[in-house]
Amino acid sequence: MAQARGSNTKIVVGIETLYNTISGSFGTNKKAIVIPFASFNVKNTENQIVNPMIKGNRNPIRPGRGNRNPSGTLSTLLTPHMYSLLAYTLGKRKVTDSFTNDIVVTDHIYMKGAAGQTIVNNVEGYTTTGENAAAIANETAPYIHTFSIGEIPSFTIESQFAGLGTAQYRRFKGCCVNMMKIKIPNEGYIGLDFDIIAAEENIASSAMAVGNELEYEHMPYDAFELAEAHVMLGDTYIAAEAVAYIDSIDNIVINNNLGSEGYVLGGGGIRKSLPPGIVSVTGSCKIMFTDSGTGSVALLTSINAGVKKSIILTLIRGSTTLALPGTTPPQVGNADNEAIQIILPELTFAATSPSIEGPTGVYFEGTFTGFYEESTVDSLTSGIQIKLINSDAPRL
Repeated sequence: MAQARGSNTKIVVGIETLYNTISGSFGTNKKAIVIPFASFNVKNTENQIVNPMIKGNRNPIRPGRGNRNPSGTLSTLLTPHMYSLLAYTLGKRKVTDSFTNDIVVTDHIYMKGAAGQTIVNNVEGYTTTGENAAAIANETAPYIHTFSIGEIPSFTIESQFAGLGTAQYRRFKGCCVNMMKIKIPNEGYIGLDFDIIAAEENIASSAMAVGNELEYEHMPYDAFELAEAHVMLGDTYIAAEAVAYIDSIDNIVINNNLGSEGYVLGGGGIRKSLPPGIVSVTGSCKIMFTDSGTGSVALLTSINAGVKKSIILTLIRGSTTLALPGTTPPQVGNADNEAIQIILPELTFAATSPSIEGPTGVYFEGTFTGFYEESTVDSLTSGIQIKLINSDAPRL
């Protein structure tokens, strides 16, 4: 008896141009993307409806079948190859290739560009062509992929069980990302949990994109490490400066607040739509209570006064470095020298106080909510922005 194993299972995603419909155009210019993952528990569930009738004895009556709710979580680490999942979560994308301008993190530090900057793809929604092309205009690495809040697509996600006697392909169609949780501990790697809701599950005997799967060849499992993290905080995005008192960021949660009730009479219990709601951005920080320099004592006073803040988290790999203006750090974006920035341009912390948990160091919890009011970063108006800088062309 052959038992399926997680170690030889692949997870593959492909964008849908029509909700709950697998793309029929996989080929040279459109690929299904193989996703590195740690666990995948998206599964089909179904309500069982209790029959309340009395039949003359105490035996239960066979239940009725209710609506199906395929859903669950895909867990992975933050790697340089997250284009598709970030696009599925936030929606709006801007891609700049062969960037020449220095990437300004704030007025205080930056990363070095290359030569010949061109914006090659700046899209709010999704169309049947051009979104996943193998060759887009002026396509030359490295790239700055910028994600911000916009319309989100649906996609198909397929788990490929190769370890069975006969391979089985379980497809969840009509998927949307309901929530992305970014988990930033004190050390190690950044975890990502994608809460996914789907319309239905189908089983197939062959892959949805046979011969047209894209698996990133350059170290697809090599994640960003927190040893190379750079955290900035300030009253505005431009004024943010490096801080050294944030112990960890428990979660940054981007919630699309999907309307998951989309069932209709006669629809076979299958969800017919997943309309997104208003995005919410929340999180919390564990902050060391310190007064050195511009320490967190001043921050806590500002928090309790309701002053608006901005957070920028920059992660780098390889020889990529941050630098002061006027210096020349290595070029960023080529293989092994990737970077990512998570930018919350506007947020407020809830009022709080230090908590004494024992005889050692004192911390306080900074719970925050992000929003968009007036701050514009690179001409984008968004409550959160993520910049991924790598050598991968746009792929959905």
